[in-house]
Amino acid sequence: MFLTEYSSAWIIVALLLGAGYAALLYYKRSSPWGKNWQKALAAIRFLWVSVLAILLIGLLMQQFITRYENPTVVFAIDNSASILLQEDSTKLNSALNSIQKTAQNLQEKGFDVEYRTLSELNNDSIKNNVDNNTDKINFNYTSSPISDLLKNIQSEFENRNLSNVVLLSDGAYNQGLAPDISPYSFSLQTIGVGDTVPKKDIILKSLFHNKMAYLGNQFPIVAEVTHTGFENREITAVLSQNGKTISTQKVKFSSAQNDLKSIEFLVKATSKGIQHYVVTVVPQEGEFTTQNNTAHAYIDIIDSKEKILLVAAAPHPDIKALRAAIEKNENYKFDIYLPYLRPTDLEDNYDLIIYHQFPDKIGKPAPILEKLRKKTSAELFIIGQQSDYNAFNSLNTGVKIRPLGSQSDKVIPFWNSNFSKFYLTDEQKSRFASYPPALVPFADYEISPQAEIMLYQRVGNIQTKKPLVVMSEQNSKKTGIWLAENTWQWRLNEYADNKNQEGYDALLSKIIQYLSTKEDKRRFRVAPTASQFSTSEGVSFDVEVYNAIYEPLLGQNIRLGIKDEEGKIRTYTFTNNSSPFRYSASALPEGAYSFKATTQLDGKAEVSVGEFTVREIKLESLNATADFGVMRRLAQQNKGNFYTLNNLQVLQDSLQNQVPTPTVFRSEQLSDVINLWWIMLLIIGFASFEWGVRKFQGGY
Repeated sequence: MFLTEYSSAWIIVALLLGAGYAALLYYKRSSPWGKNWQKALAAIRFLWVSVLAILLIGLLMQQFITRYENPTVVFAIDNSASILLQEDSTKLNSALNSIQKTAQNLQEKGFDVEYRTLSELNNDSIKNNVDNNTDKINFNYTSSPISDLLKNIQSEFENRNLSNVVLLSDGAYNQGLAPDISPYSFSLQTIGVGDTVPKKDIILKSLFHNKMAYLGNQFPIVAEVTHTGFENREITAVLSQNGKTISTQKVKFSSAQNDLKSIEFLVKATSKGIQHYVVTVVPQEGEFTTQNNTAHAYIDIIDSKEKILLVAAAPHPDIKALRAAIEKNENYKFDIYLPYLRPTDLEDNYDLIIYHQFPDKIGKPAPILEKLRKKTSAELFIIGQQSDYNAFNSLNTGVKIRPLGSQSDKVIPFWNSNFSKFYLTDEQKSRFASYPPALVPFADYEISPQAEIMLYQRVGNIQTKKPLVVMSEQNSKKTGIWLAENTWQWRLNEYADNKNQEGYDALLSKIIQYLSTKEDKRRFRVAPTASQFSTSEGVSFDVEVYNAIYEPLLGQNIRLGIKDEEGKIRTYTFTNNSSPFRYSASALPEGAYSFKATTQLDGKAEVSVGEFTVREIKLESLNATADFGVMRRLAQQNKGNFYTLNNLQVLQDSLQNQVPTPTVFRSEQLSDVINLWWIMLLIIGFASFEWGVRKFQGGY
């Protein structure tokens, strides 16, 4: 069937065009050929001109395509490690062989059969076709996200002819949602494997510790241990490092079943870097498995804290608020220096110096300021009524204050949406609106091109363009300018309204982070994409290489050495062929690792070093008991039945008795006739024939 993009009346116009062209060329014209040839050539000219004109107005060919899709049966196999912990391997292999035979019979009857496993969730798919067999399925997946497996099947086979899904599992899930929380869009048959009787076992359930500690400090490592079947039993927990025992503790379970005990080890940080600690519960006679008796802790021991110095002309409530917010972060060492009241021994350098109303109007700050500014590359100036504006303006901070008298304005902050150096959450920014007014100089302000306004002043309901907080960077020195006094009330008011000071503390924390972060000027940088990887994934690194003017440099030969805790080095070589570039190494065993990457730049060796950890996920050994209740509910909710390995033949008979009913899909397809090659070939043929006859008969 043919259609047109425009009105069918244009076809008449096209035919008239063809007829007119033929008449113009052949009607009542003398020719060297006879009347019969005259009529034939006129007809040919009419035909190919008319067809060409019709094609140009958008002639469409309508086709209806019918497609048949066979019904599909999906066998979803829970190939988590807990299956082999519970089920006899001989019985399991027999069940898999039965599934494979059933699949072959279904295929012979006209069903399509596919397999899905948990491995597919990590793109390690095992999508078996007709020739595959279940022997290729390895029961080594480290977790049991059964709901994710079923949701993936539902999404993949949406709007397809899915006849049945058959799930083989122990029903024990340890990731994702409960699989039976809601029904699925397909019929689900379930096969329960494993043992529903709780095993006699001791389980090291969790290990709690900080990710970071400071050299010389003590820190806790807390182990949570539970059991099944070991009531009134005393157990021993051992903390070790590098194979040496650090501490041993004993604890006795009560007579209660599943009693949970916490065991705390207090450890002193004696070496810097990532330290690997192992907690082991000594196995007891009769335990089902000892795979869940050990847990690992990786703690980054830091040698020094970031040093922050606050310099003030006099005590002020703002200082207390600043101190409370800063000291919440254990990574900061915070000191206060009151040069006029309490001389203090100063460090040689600081990561950040905060000047509270300093330089001031009263004392002689110039010599003190000159000495202090040499000790840091990051500064934060907090302006108040005691600040000396002229002295401040001479410091080249990126902001100059031009006071319009001695008055002050009362303002509250509002966020500059164009500020790009860092961000606060919408919740944190929303709290600014309820802050009480703070005092700022009634003044005009000059902002240098290198400075960026972070907060504006709001006077009542009027949002001004005057700065309240400014970030600036000049001559490789980062500077913050905080133009408000009495902001201690912000923190106090926020706690009264919200029972926390998240907005104020986040604001100050982000400012300090930005100012104290040193610019990385290295031309060769290699960093792991995460501080911690699992044993089931590869370890990956982001790689950056720059030339002398910090343009990306490609094609560099890079050597990467990864060293484990025993000193064994794995070496990799590669070339960065894109920017950004990410290199993926192979998966590694559990442990703490350091790495060293090297390359040559301008004839010199450049080095980048770092550390990371690899952890083994042992979720599967934490629960070795099958949950057939989950499997029954899944079947009941999804128009299916529950089976065990003992009555698997019933499932086979039920599936094989089904009659495959293909789904018929009928679709409409419109295509431009002008794109059909044979149509154009036909037009060219007619035109060529006409030209040939006229040429042969002497018409040209």
